Amino acid sequence: MTKKPPPGLSDKDRQEWEAIAREVKPIRKTKAAPPPPKKITIQPPRQEAGNYRIIDVTSSQPPALDRKIKRKIANRRIPIDATLDLHGMTLQEAWEYMFAALMQAADQNFRTLLVVTGRGRDGQGALRKALPGWLESDRLRDKIAGWESADRSHGGDGAFYVRLKRRRHYE
Repeated sequence: MTKKPPPGLSDKDRQEWEAIAREVKPIRKTKAAPPPPKKITIQPPRQEAGNYRIIDVTSSQPPALDRKIKRKIANRRIPIDATLDLHGMTLQEAWEYMFAALMQAADQNFRTLLVVTGRGRDGQGALRKALPGWLESDRLRDKIAGWESADRSHGGDGAFYVRLKRRRHYE
């Protein structure tokens, strides 16, 4: 922005212009950093949350995310509402934690979650294998809109984007 007054001003107008121009600071166009993902801190329920074993889902087609949605999440145009880190948990602990966290996230109207399972040895980790079956279980199927492995910037093969359905207002 130029601080020179426009041509054709009277002396009085020129002085006012210069006084105001000294106080004006240029606007800096910087991209605001997206807010960091919220951490869901919950205590897993002590009652049985359901089947936690690895479920074979090779016969069914997983509800994949729309390609545009996945790209927007990866490019941080759609924020990740919460991150669930399952590293170091047993299958039982991870299932109970994830089940309770997904229920809480759905209650809080979260839409996008990043579930970190880790890759495991040679990409064959137990949590990584179990997660698709858990997401397609009868207990969670009605809450999940889609899921897919995460972009490299969010953990790649060791993480998944999970998109929750919108909560209906009449429920």
